[in-house]
Amino acid sequence: MAANNVHLHSQLMFWDDELARAVSDLHHAEKYDDRGAVDWHEERVRWAKMKINDIRDSMGSKKGA
Repeated sequence: MAANNVHLHSQLMFWDDELARAVSDLHHAEKYDDRGAVDWHEERVRWAKMKINDIRDSMGSKKGA
């Protein structure tokens, strides 16, 4: 159980970092009015938020024996 929590925590850290990078890249793409990049980075932001919510739900639903 503890190993699973460590794994979920490391995944959560990864997706939090990915969300931060995607938001930064999105702002950069918007600054230069690059529509294709904006679409791509919006999708990255959406995906990262979805993964973060899935991990948080998974961490919250774990029950002890």
